[in-house]
Amino acid sequence: GKGLARRLNRAEVNRLVAELAYSRDTELAVLAIQTLGRRKAESVSRTLSEILTTSSDPDVLIAACRAMGQIGSPDFVQPLAKILLPRRRLFRRRRYPSRVRIVAAYTVFQIPGEHTEVMIRELKQDPDDRVREAVLFFHS
Repeated sequence: GKGLARRLNRAEVNRLVAELAYSRDTELAVLAIQTLGRRKAESVSRTLSEILTTSSDPDVLIAACRAMGQIGSPDFVQPLAKILLPRRRLFRRRRYPSRVRIVAAYTVFQIPGEHTEVMIRELKQDPDDRVREAVLFFHS
């Protein structure tokens, strides 16, 4: 019936928009990511997680965090942790700008679960004053 056709069409659109999310053109990537968030397309959680670990563009990273918050899937906790939690390994992990980490922290508050509670406790002790203050503000 029509329902199936609409769902297939929707899946196809999500797939195409997900491809655009990888664009080197920041504006196009951000627009595509925002669209995925608005569509609450959980099928693209892998796309958003990959973008979070591969992109170095702060605007793209922020858009990915916001879309993750709109979708609210627990699948996002791990990729967000990579941005937010301290580097525990010997090799240095990439540093993220405060503004990206603040949006990532806000996203954590939009995902319910015990994993996020643990992250929030750690973020309250973050070495970056701006992140710490933002977390305390979000938690109030």
